[in-house]
Amino acid sequence: MAEDVYESIVDHLRCLVRLSRTVAHRHVAVYEGLSVGVAGALGVLAREGAMRLTTLAERQAIDTSVASRQVAELVAIGLVERVPDPDDARAQLLVSTSDGAAMAERIRCRQVEIVADVLRPWTRDDAIALEAGLARLKAGLRELVNRPAGPAPEQPPEQPPERAPEPGRQPTPT
Repeated sequence: MAEDVYESIVDHLRCLVRLSRTVAHRHVAVYEGLSVGVAGALGVLAREGAMRLTTLAERQAIDTSVASRQVAELVAIGLVERVPDPDDARAQLLVSTSDGAAMAERIRCRQVEIVADVLRPWTRDDAIALEAGLARLKAGLRELVNRPAGPAPEQPPEQPPERAPEPGRQPTPT
């Protein structure tokens, strides 16, 4: 595949991320009175079930302090509750309430309606091909995220700069 195809894909992905945030804000979460981030946290809890705050933050790829503020808002409006962790009495689990689960379902249904509206002019085969391509891309990105961080494969690791000896000391031979 030519390098320009990769660049084009990156540009499309950036644009899709921006557009999806805009759509989420204008057409989904705002109608339920939630910010996009708070709605996202509620969606994770409703889909995946009880979890600790650190796990919720990891699932959303956000800092724990941000997840903590999201959860505080959800708890304050009765969409999430904190319950004791049965495996560790010192810890708490976060769970969506029945109202929270219902709101998460309304948001998800609205998301599906929006995608269906956008893809309505497409053929069924084109929509299926998009779904398959997105699934492959997601799997590849998930694999990348799970790999240890390091330099890009074609690039050698950078060498640390040589340190100058302190005044009055001779450099140590290596």
